[in-house]
Amino acid sequence: MPEGVTDFTFTVEADDKDTKDAVKGQSFKAITKNATTDRVINSGQIIFDDNGKATQIKYGTDEFTEAVDISLEDNQKLVLPDLPQKATKFKVIETTTGHFDTNTHVDGEEKKTDSKEAVIELNREDAENSIQFENISPDLVPFTLKKTVSGNVAPADKDKEFTFDLTIKNPPANWGGKDQKEFKALKSDANDQHDLIFVKQADNSYLAEGITLKADQSITIYISEGLQIEAQETENHGFKVSHKFGSHEEDGDTHQITTNKDMPELIFNNHYSNNGN
Repeated sequence: MPEGVTDFTFTVEADDKDTKDAVKGQSFKAITKNATTDRVINSGQIIFDDNGKATQIKYGTDEFTEAVDISLEDNQKLVLPDLPQKATKFKVIETTTGHFDTNTHVDGEEKKTDSKEAVIELNREDAENSIQFENISPDLVPFTLKKTVSGNVAPADKDKEFTFDLTIKNPPANWGGKDQKEFKALKSDANDQHDLIFVKQADNSYLAEGITLKADQSITIYISEGLQIEAQETENHGFKVSHKFGSHEEDGDTHQITTNKDMPELIFNNHYSNNGN
C-alpha cells in the first residue's frame, strides 16, 4: 500500500443507455466488506444521480448518515447486491490522488497497468462480477507466479498443491544485510493477503520457500524493481514441468527473471498423461 494513503476514493457510473435508465436518480444497497474474510464492515445506500453516476454513499439501515464519498481502505471491497436486472455495464474510476501507480483487473480479463478506470459487463460466463484496483508504491512492481495443469488429470489430482521456492540473487545494498525482508503478497482466488518473508541465506541471497499453488491459482508479490529472482518448482507430483515468461517457453522447473514494471506472468505448467506422454 502506498505510504501515507489510507482511504481510496471511487466513482461508479453507468456505461450504456440501458444501465443509465435503470439506475439514474435512485439509491441501492451497498455493503463494505473485508476482502479476505468477507466480514461486513459497514452498509448503506449508494446514490446515483440523474446521469447514472454515483460518487457518494449514505451509511446506515433505518436512519442514514450524511452522504460521503465512496471510499475503501486497503483490503476492503464494495458490494452492490441489489442492482436492477437491466443494469449490466458500469465504469469504475479511482479518484484517489497520491504518489503511486494504479493497475486494474476485471475478473476474467487481462490486467491493465497504469489505469485508474475499468469497465465491467456483469453476469458474464466463467467470470466474477468484480474489479480489483492495485495501488503500488512507485518503487515496487507486481510479480505474478501462476500454476497451470494440462493433460489427463484425474479428478482427485485437481486439488493437488504444487510447491515453489523464490530466491533473490542480488539483494540491494540498502537492505543492510537484514535477516529477512517482507513483501505484500496476494493469492488470486483465495483473497489470501499476507506478507511473504524472504530469509537471508549464507551466500547473501534471500529465500522464500514453500509457496503452494493449485491448478489455475496465482500469487502476486509487490516487490522491489530490478531484483533477479530465481523461481523453482520443488514439488511437481511427477508431472512434466515447463514454464513460460512472455515469449520465452521451455521445459524445466526453474527460471530466473528480473523484476520490472511491465513484466508478464511467470507461468509454470505441469503436464500429466497416464500413457506417459
